[in-house]
Amino acid sequence: MLLCYEFVFTVSPLTPVKADNFSNFEFLQGFQDSFKSGGYMHIKNSILVLTKIAPYFPLEYSHGGHISHSVEELIAAEEREDLKILAQG
Repeated sequence: MLLCYEFVFTVSPLTPVKADNFSNFEFLQGFQDSFKSGGYMHIKNSILVLTKIAPYFPLEYSHGGHISHSVEELIAAEEREDLKILAQG
């Protein structure tokens, strides 16, 4: 079963984005599923998006631990050096 997540970000400096715990949980699930999918572009795009929204994500402290653990697992399991280096950031 292949899961595909589509992230659409339309953020400008003049338009504040309202985030809540539910949307943060959705992002967390999307990132974790993308990391586990093994797909090159899913992983790369998730890492790139995560680095861009890092100052605003996550809102909950516990989500930060989960995403950190997921990235550590990705680094340990990933064989492609470019993704490993990108994830180590």
